[in-house]
Amino acid sequence: MGMWLRRNTTIFHTLGVLQWVCLCIVAALTAADKLNPEGYPQWIRHALGLVKFVPSWLTLALIGMTAASKYGRTVIGDPKIWRVIQNLLDEYRDLVFERCDDRRLHHYRITLFEYRRIRICCRWKKGRMPWDGWLCAVARSGHTTKKVGVFLAPLNKPDEAEGVVGQIFVGDELGINLTSLPSITKDSSPEEISDYARRAFVSPAWVQSRLEFGLSIPRTLCGYPILRGGERWGVIVFDSVDEGCISIRSQKWMVSKTMMTSVLSNLLKGI
Repeated sequence: MGMWLRRNTTIFHTLGVLQWVCLCIVAALTAADKLNPEGYPQWIRHALGLVKFVPSWLTLALIGMTAASKYGRTVIGDPKIWRVIQNLLDEYRDLVFERCDDRRLHHYRITLFEYRRIRICCRWKKGRMPWDGWLCAVARSGHTTKKVGVFLAPLNKPDEAEGVVGQIFVGDELGINLTSLPSITKDSSPEEISDYARRAFVSPAWVQSRLEFGLSIPRTLCGYPILRGGERWGVIVFDSVDEGCISIRSQKWMVSKTMMTSVLSNLLKGI
């Protein structure tokens, strides 16, 4: 998970310390307020007297910070589990892709997306609001190309779901398997770009943007939904610039799909 893992590990442990400190302060203030100062040394009686002047809003603020810290740790998830998931994606990549050039592993990727009903920092505009539902990348195989966009996945308007990612999430459990998408380059005609966009469930502008920034255009896009506790949690997507590098009818693909779905579902219960 690279930078994401390091950043989240720091935030996760920082929130844990903050939660513990706030909880201890609240407990101390509550106990001191109910404690009878008689019989204690002068300095303790003085300290207990100062507690009487602590405003109630401060105690409420500390309780709120405790709850917010706990919620933040829940959203981030245990970094140890994310490390296991990262290693699983790396190992699974070598198993799934039929042909995998070790010199350019970033052309054979597995990305795990989590569905979030609300996302404040997203590319929303008229008709696309933060509460419409978004699929956000939380882990990707390898150590490069970690910058991944978000995809719209409105449950009330499933036809507007973006990309293979969004279509998988709003679709059935079989997922989507596109193994022969056309090759797109800067020399491709507008008609060819439009045909690719239609087949990959994206807009022609999205394809043009990737070409302008020199990003790869995948020719293989496969994936299926991931469940947690029996409910849809997100989507796992396999992409490659090579055509036909995944054999979706092979026994290896079916076995690995069953294994990956089960293992991820169990791991995600701890996040």
